[in-house]
Amino acid sequence: MKSKTLDEQSSKELDFFRRLSFGKLPAEGEEKGLEGGVDFAAVFAPVLGGKYWHYQGSLTTPPCSETVHWYVMQTAAHVSQTMVANFKELFPNPMDNRPVQELNGRVITEGVLASSDTEFS
Repeated sequence: MKSKTLDEQSSKELDFFRRLSFGKLPAEGEEKGLEGGVDFAAVFAPVLGGKYWHYQGSLTTPPCSETVHWYVMQTAAHVSQTMVANFKELFPNPMDNRPVQELNGRVITEGVLASSDTEFS
């Protein structure tokens, strides 16, 4: 059984994504407003406070420009099945990815994020 703290964190993350309309992404040319501010760090402190891996890569769809800095966090944020289904509906395979590419000399680094005004446990 999940701990109350994990359930509370999951709820915060899901609420954040819902406020951004991640559960129902706007169609091409459509705009969705966002009420209130976005305090990313307040919601994702447990995710952002852990280890991460970074590498320079490319977009996953054409033109596949090699201009992206990818950060993979050790702790994943939570999304709902509805959000995943909506994303897959808008971006069906193979539109949202491409095959894994060789490193081609790129370096993968490992690190830990920290903030001087926020303490992560």
